[in-house]
Amino acid sequence: MRLDKFVSKSTEYSKDEAIQLIHAGQLRVNGAAVMNEAIQVLENNTITLNGECLQAREFRYLLMHKSLGTTCSNVDEGYPSLFNSLQIEKVSELYVAGRLDVDTNGLVLITDDGRWIFDTIRPSNNCQKVYRVVLSRKL
Repeated sequence: MRLDKFVSKSTEYSKDEAIQLIHAGQLRVNGAAVMNEAIQVLENNTITLNGECLQAREFRYLLMHKSLGTTCSNVDEGYPSLFNSLQIEKVSELYVAGRLDVDTNGLVLITDDGRWIFDTIRPSNNCQKVYRVVLSRKL
């Protein structure tokens, strides 16, 4: 995970604020000052901000029923976003694994774990998906 993302996941700082802290030299990775927000940090790294050890919060995984007339987007774009009905912290960090069109409803998987989404929806990973469809009229 990128250092700036790790900092924003383990503190109340936004990603932009985390980048400012990194550029100001306030973060250390395994004891060394780091000023590049794009470096990759691993689970076994010790990351400190002004001497305080940071621990990233756990990833969140949600199942949600998407209603007709809502989008899977994080922003309202002509139709309301399904995220509008979620009353949880940092909802802007959540993404839908895949999508359903605005005129469909059904179960969607939501997470802030980008690696999991990538592994789930990437066709070459052969993650099978099953869709149950009900038609309004016969074909």
